[in-house]
Amino acid sequence: MKKTNSFIVLLVFGMLAVLGCGPDARRDNPLDPVNGRGVWGTVRNSKASVVPGAVVTARPVNINTVCDAQGSYSLDLTGGERYVLTVSHPQYWNASDTIDVPSDGKLEKDFILNGKPSLSLPKVNTYVIAHENGQINRGLKLECVGTHPEGYVLLDDYLFYAMVENKSYPANVGSAFLLTRTYGWDLDLEIIYGITSNPETLAAWAIELVGKPVSFSIEPGDDLASLQSFVPLFSSVPTNLTPNNGTALNLPDTLRWTNAIASGVNISIEVWQGMQLKWSLTTADVASVNCNASLSPGGYTWLVRTTDSKGNTAASEATFVIP
Repeated sequence: MKKTNSFIVLLVFGMLAVLGCGPDARRDNPLDPVNGRGVWGTVRNSKASVVPGAVVTARPVNINTVCDAQGSYSLDLTGGERYVLTVSHPQYWNASDTIDVPSDGKLEKDFILNGKPSLSLPKVNTYVIAHENGQINRGLKLECVGTHPEGYVLLDDYLFYAMVENKSYPANVGSAFLLTRTYGWDLDLEIIYGITSNPETLAAWAIELVGKPVSFSIEPGDDLASLQSFVPLFSSVPTNLTPNNGTALNLPDTLRWTNAIASGVNISIEVWQGMQLKWSLTTADVASVNCNASLSPGGYTWLVRTTDSKGNTAASEATFVIP
């Protein structure tokens, strides 16, 4: 008898479990897509990856929700009504569609978003190079990072520009990794203002440019945010380079100079023969180095470059001869 009663109890619980999991079972969640009501779906990008954090808004009722880590969303909307659903995310173009919710209030609606490019990490540095003949070059080195949420290759569909003194300059394309690519510009002051042989004019241009804005933008750029940075001061170059003017250097020997900034800068020393770098050394806060390079007889150009903590550089060149 006890076995029979136990069997009946188990049978009843089994039937309840089956009924509770069946298609007509009641649900506490009104957005259950099987028995509750609701509009639900998944938001993906054009690469079929889900887009967590996308916001889905229903109008005209102005109800919204945020997609979960799987890109899923659900909205409690009244059946038998028409709505406009708009999906937005900072890294993607908005997507909208009109839906007619059936009378039972249940509808599945997926969305595909197309990624949009963005800019970050704008950087503006100055450079100065003093040549032995008295010529001085001044300019700007600019950099920013472009990002596309679906891969850096899609950045090739856009052009990146920097605007200085109301003139736009296309970027040089740099290295890329996953979603990002680096863009750079090397703008001599004579590119920005025009050609001149007057050193006083070049110096005046450098003073005038300090503090001016530099804008970075993407084209076509409808609804794409631009970024802005400002031109820093031009650094003073090292002076009194020795040896200079083609004097003889018997290696090993010492290269000397006077720093414009006493401390807090990185210093690079380079020895060139034509277009070939023959010797180099990186140090900091010194005014001389011992050059023990193995150099064949001939003429050489050597350079001292200082770089401050912000990345602004100032360099001077001189020449010597190995007898």
